[in-house]
Parts: sequence; C-alpha cells; structure tokens
Amino acid sequence: MRALAVGRDTEQLSMAIVTPPLESIRPATPGQHAELEVLRQLAGGLSDDFQLFHSVDWARAQAQGDQHGELDIVVVNAAGDVAVLEVKAGVVDTLDGGLTKHYQGLAKDIAQQAQWQFGSILHRLKQEGLDVRLLHLLVLPHQRVGDDGTIRYPRERIADAEECQDLPGLILRRLGRGVPSHQQARV
Repeated sequence: MRALAVGRDTEQLSMAIVTPPLESIRPATPGQHAELEVLRQLAGGLSDDFQLFHSVDWARAQAQGDQHGELDIVVVNAAGDVAVLEVKAGVVDTLDGGLTKHYQGLAKDIAQQAQWQFGSILHRLKQEGLDVRLLHLLVLPHQRVGDDGTIRYPRERIADAEECQDLPGLILRRLGRGVPSHQQARV
C-alpha cells in the first residue's frame, strides 16, 4: 500500500509500519474510533521511516501492588526516537489550570496521567541504556485548546483539533525522520 506525497514533484512514499496492522483493529468505543482515525492518518502521512504501535500495554510492579495501563499510540522514527500520543476523544475540561476527562461520571486528571507516562517511559529507557529523544503529546482531535494551554500542561505538548488536521506534519516537525543508528557513524 502506498501514500502520495504532495509537493512540487508528486512521488510515491511507503506508509508507516503499523503494529498491529490497521485491518486487524476493531474499535468498540468512541475513544477507540478516534484513536484508529489518528492512527490511519499517521500511517498514511508518514513514510516507512516510522513505526507506529497501537494500544501498547504496560505493567509496573510496585510494593503497594502492580499498576497496568495502555499507551494509545507510540511513534518511533528511524533513529529510535519516540513520541507517545495520548488520544482523548470528545471534550476535555480545562478548568482550574488542569486537564480533566470525564468517564461515566468520574473525573480523570489527564495531566497527571501524561506526566506519569512520560516519567515512567523515560526512566525505563534510561534503565535500558537507550539514548533516544522522548516526546509526549496529548492529542485532542475534537477540541480546540487555544494558544495558552493550561498551567499544568504546556501548550507545546498538545495537538488540538486544528493541529490534528496535519498530525503527520506535526510529528515530522517535532520528532523528525531520524537517522538509523547504523548510519549515524557515517554522518
């Protein structure tokens, strides 16, 4: 399957590599449908310099009990640099300087969730001796945020509905294609 690149010379680019394959993903909730649409857009808009991983489960053992969760979309460029995308469908509350999403009457602090994810992933990468860049991006495909962000969540780490119109371009600008590690020594 190929995606078309738009520019002076239209050329064929291969799609980003998606795991699990797009055709195997069966969304059941509005949030999962939004994640799939974001994943499709990224797959079609990024070349095979990128790998996309959807719904990545994680677990962390702690003395007070195990913690489990899921990363919505993980984008990896050719150099191994990572962008973790936390997709939130629908409306997110930006009151009181934070970001809150309501699920069946319960409020979830998105900024706290994102900070925990970022810190845990960064810690794990360092533990493994992996020297890569790590970005964490909150993706709000149905909501415009404005220019200020919130006091607990910086604007540069949010892709709102307007920026989601060219999410592959945003990823390219922020993460870059990367240089494969076997080519870095030659550069």
